[in-house]
Amino acid sequence: MIKFLKKKIKEIIRPAMFAAVLPLESVTVKPMAEIIAGLIGWLLAIVAGLAILFLIIGGIRYTRSWGDSDEMEKAKKMVIYVVLGLVMILVSYSIVITLDDVINNGGGGGGAVSITNTSVTPISGPIGTSFTIKATITAAAGVDNATVIAHIQSPDETDIITITLSPIGGGIYSGNWIATANGPYFVDITACDLSSNCKEADNI
Repeated sequence: MIKFLKKKIKEIIRPAMFAAVLPLESVTVKPMAEIIAGLIGWLLAIVAGLAILFLIIGGIRYTRSWGDSDEMEKAKKMVIYVVLGLVMILVSYSIVITLDDVINNGGGGGGAVSITNTSVTPISGPIGTSFTIKATITAAAGVDNATVIAHIQSPDETDIITITLSPIGGGIYSGNWIATANGPYFVDITACDLSSNCKEADNI
């Protein structure tokens, strides 16, 4: 299901291409798991805001209902339900954070792989053009150089060719690919640390 959603989202938000390859932006590229976790976080924040609003309303109703036992009981129940809702929101958010850590960091906390400053140059070219793929990759546990791979893909996410990127210093990894057919093509980069925690930078 996650893979299906990931594919559909890519189809919607990937920009149009004019040549053989679409460059990765020179910014941190987040995997889909992080995007989903972020969306859930925003939704929980909105729900929490509404819960606080209803808590205030319940408090006002309770204060203004002196002498009316029915209204006091309704206001009391509203406050209780809102408090329980807030507790559930906090628990849900904790679960989301924990799952995000497990998915992206292998649950190792601090052992996460970071893939940033990704780029493809030149940004376009005819058949025979040599494209240079670069990324800055770091990991607290150390990067497993053999796992730093660029996946050249067709729009349906099928790998056309994979290229192992080599370290050139300063945490930067680089590799070259010569286009053998007209595009468009997309590039994903995967890397793991020495503790087998892996990460993928999607070209989205």
